[in-house]
Amino acid sequence: MKFNYAFEKCILCKTNPPENWEHIIPESIGGNLQARLLCISCNSTSGSKFIGDLTQSDAIRFAMEYLRNDLPILYSRLMDKATYIGNAADGSLVRVSKSRKSRKTGQSVLHSNGADGSRILDTKEAHKVLAKLLAKNKMSLDQADRLQKAFGDLEEDIPLDIPGGYTFVKHPIPKLHPELKPEKKIDDRFPALIAFEFLAILCGNQILNEGFDPVREYIRNDTATNRVIVGQFIGGKKYDTAHAIIFEPIDSTVRVTIRLFRWITYVVTFTNVNFQRQRCIYFEDLKSNESIFNEL
Repeated sequence: MKFNYAFEKCILCKTNPPENWEHIIPESIGGNLQARLLCISCNSTSGSKFIGDLTQSDAIRFAMEYLRNDLPILYSRLMDKATYIGNAADGSLVRVSKSRKSRKTGQSVLHSNGADGSRILDTKEAHKVLAKLLAKNKMSLDQADRLQKAFGDLEEDIPLDIPGGYTFVKHPIPKLHPELKPEKKIDDRFPALIAFEFLAILCGNQILNEGFDPVREYIRNDTATNRVIVGQFIGGKKYDTAHAIIFEPIDSTVRVTIRLFRWITYVVTFTNVNFQRQRCIYFEDLKSNESIFNEL
């Protein structure tokens, strides 16, 4: 759904004109509502940073894992650069890349240190290491070929001893789950930006009034203000293929509730705002790609 309105200036910097179409809920998580709101500079700084943090967050990763069968294309795109982890039988932590590049030939085990001083390698890398060790030990070509073939035919969990005191073992890849990075918190300014952009499509060029300047400074520069209050809630674990934005004017405040994948919920409150408009909701179904906008 496109909101075709000609904003006079970028709603964040109020200096440059808006440029390209922008997804209010990021396209990386299936957002469909678009408008020309930001200039290239603001979109590439504030917008890109927030989206980068979003796609790395544990809440979004859990949601996408839950919905991977319902939204396979979106899941593949979002998890393209994800790393997966699992514990091997000996306690080693195995890290696996499932990027688009590695998926051409399957998944790729990342080099790391394992239990008891061992090294964890992808099988292809292990072949190369084996060849170097055989050359270092000045093995004959026949011996080297024989050991290379033995490694190629090696069954899982069967050790292969190599001259020089080395042992190679092919272990099965353990059960994997996405490697989450708790330090990648979603900045409160991300839902504030979504709420501010949604407010903009409701009030048009009024969003450029100086009364909203503290909101702009908060989103752009993290300048503290009591004009924006952000709360985050997780409503449960039953994620769904839907996003929603709910707009509610309450006395001299405006409350914007953002629901991502149904349960990841942010409530953004703009204070000291006198904006006369009915309560309304925007809803999008990620499976059917249908969007609905209704006043309530």
